[in-house]
Amino acid sequence: MLPVLTLALAAPPIRVEAGVYRIDDREVWLGAYTLDAEAGPPGACDGGTLPTAEERRVAARNPSFTPSTLFEELAMPAAEPCDYSGAVLEAEGVEGWLWFAGWGAHLGEGQVMAGQNDVREGVIRIHSNPWHFWGEEAKPAPRGARCVHRDPLVASTVTVGASGVLLRHGRGAAFAALHQAPPRSQVKEWFREGGWSWIEAPRAVIDNSGSEHAIRECTVFGWVSSSSLVGSG
Repeated sequence: MLPVLTLALAAPPIRVEAGVYRIDDREVWLGAYTLDAEAGPPGACDGGTLPTAEERRVAARNPSFTPSTLFEELAMPAAEPCDYSGAVLEAEGVEGWLWFAGWGAHLGEGQVMAGQNDVREGVIRIHSNPWHFWGEEAKPAPRGARCVHRDPLVASTVTVGASGVLLRHGRGAAFAALHQAPPRSQVKEWFREGGWSWIEAPRAVIDNSGSEHAIRECTVFGWVSSSSLVGSG
């Protein structure tokens, strides 16, 4: 009798539907997407897309999610470039952070941002300086990656009203403000419900820390009152 070969089938990706999700002290809106149920080796998403910390954490709540003992690569947060420093760039030659989710055996020089030792909620970052110039013992390990596949979406371009508007961490004045969009500026509206809109707004920060004046530009996501937008559907 010939031996029977059994092939291990890859777990189907985790499906997350579009909606509002609570993460720590924030509410975030996420468009629909799928995330790999299992982590692959480092660089597995070089030809694809890495998830944001929010996408990874929400998908990890699904019972079908397969936890790993890896620090999994994440996309850089959209707001991060506004935190760059000209002085750091001049002194160290590199700036910014590399982000990871989940939890491995060796934290290295990583800074814990959420969920220490938690393979589902853990988020850390490590500065580019130790990552590029220090030895492997400084880096989080072991490492891996999961790819995200987002459903196609198109945002509406709307205009902020004459009074400007505060972007908040949640749908209500009790939530902290994180940015003020100036009057009559153009923003992207991704979701609207119950008088609140999830928008994407540009942000510019003046950086005088280095020897040359610089303006850092980035993107901020948050909630605003729909009534403060002109052209909101």
